[in-house]
Amino acid sequence: MKSSTNNIDLVEGEHYTIENGLYVWTKYYLQERGYCCDNDCRNCPYDFSNDKKVISLVPSWTDTLLECDVKVVGRTRFCINPAEKIADIPVVGGTKTLKAEKLAGLNADLAILDKQENPFEFLEQLELPIFSSDVISLESLLSELIRLNILLKSKKLNTLIFELDTMLARPQRSFGLEKLPGVIEWLKQPEQEVNKILYMIWRDPWMCVSVDTFIGSMFDYLGFPGLIPKFETKYPKIVLEDYDEKSTLLLFSSEPFPFDKKTEELKSLNYPSAIVDGESFSWFGSTAIRFLQQNT
Repeated sequence: MKSSTNNIDLVEGEHYTIENGLYVWTKYYLQERGYCCDNDCRNCPYDFSNDKKVISLVPSWTDTLLECDVKVVGRTRFCINPAEKIADIPVVGGTKTLKAEKLAGLNADLAILDKQENPFEFLEQLELPIFSSDVISLESLLSELIRLNILLKSKKLNTLIFELDTMLARPQRSFGLEKLPGVIEWLKQPEQEVNKILYMIWRDPWMCVSVDTFIGSMFDYLGFPGLIPKFETKYPKIVLEDYDEKSTLLLFSSEPFPFDKKTEELKSLNYPSAIVDGESFSWFGSTAIRFLQQNT
C-alpha cells in the first residue's frame, strides 16, 4: 500500500498499526510525511511554537513566511510582497549583495537563502544558522517547505505544506493555450498548433528559461509538458530568429524584465505572443500555490 499523497510505500508496524479495523499512524510515518494533518492523531510529533526570528534573502520565501506569520526581521530590497507587511522590515541588501552593517542588531535566529537566488559568498558573511533551499520544481518546493518547517514550526506553514502535497497528488488539468492561466494580455493569438513555448525573461540579449526550472515545472503541472525546451543552461541566451514564427509561442514575463511596459514594441514581432504575470509563474511558495489552486 502507498500513501495517497507522498508516494511512501506503507509497511504495517512501521508506518501504521490496525486497531479495531482502523489505521493508526505511527510517529515515524507522521514525521516522514512531513506535516500535521490536524486530525488529532494519537502519535502526532508536531509542535508549532513558531518563535524564531528570520532574515529572508529570497523574495519568494519572504512572501511565504509573512503569509504564514513567521517573524521576518530582515529582507532584501526585492522582497516586495506582501506590500502591507514588508514596510517595517529592515532591508539588509539585495539578493546578490549584503550590507554587513545592516545585519547588526537584528538578533535573528536563522537566515534563509536559495541556491538559485543568492551567491555562495553569503554563507561566509552571515554569522548565524543558515537554511539554504534549492527550489527547481513543485516537488522540490514541497520537500524544501517540509525541511524548513522542521526549523520554524509554523502552524500556517504546515497548512501550506498540506495544501501543496494534496494538490500534487491530484490528476493534473490540461488547458488549451487560449485558456492559459496567468495571461495579462495576448499580443497575437496563435494561428496554428504550437509545438514550442519560449518563456522570455530578458531582452538585449534575448533570454528564456529551460524546462528544468521552477517555471518549467509550473508549465508541466498546468498541462503543457514538452513545450518548454531543454537547454544546456537554465537561463540561456537565444537568437530569436532561430525559431519558427508560426509554431513558436513567446510568453513575455512581467519580471524580471518589464515586458509589460513594452507591448507596442513586442507587437511588431511576427510570433504569436502574450504578456504573462511573472510572479505567478516564478515566485515559488505561497504565490505559486495560490495561483495553481485558483486555476487547476
